[in-house]
Amino acid sequence: MGGGGVLTIQRVDMIFVEMWKELEAAREKFEDFGNAHEAWGVIREEYLELERAIMENKNPDARERIRAEAIQLGAMAGRLVDYLDNLDDGVTP
Repeated sequence: MGGGGVLTIQRVDMIFVEMWKELEAAREKFEDFGNAHEAWGVIREEYLELERAIMENKNPDARERIRAEAIQLGAMAGRLVDYLDNLDDGVTP
């Protein structure tokens, strides 16, 4: 097997920086989420792309595709958290 290893704070920081870059790229291309339902749709789409990448894992290059899809999924989850954190009080998500 393999891939296990020690998850250091430096490694976590590196992963989150990649997610942040993905989040910023998405913000430049797309408007903010209009509601939590829209966010769910985007997150679901990213999840399905990750699922396809994993299920189609037939060559060594698949690792990079799977990794990229996982970063995108994490970024969109972060985008949802940001949307929720910036809602005005009393607004339904």
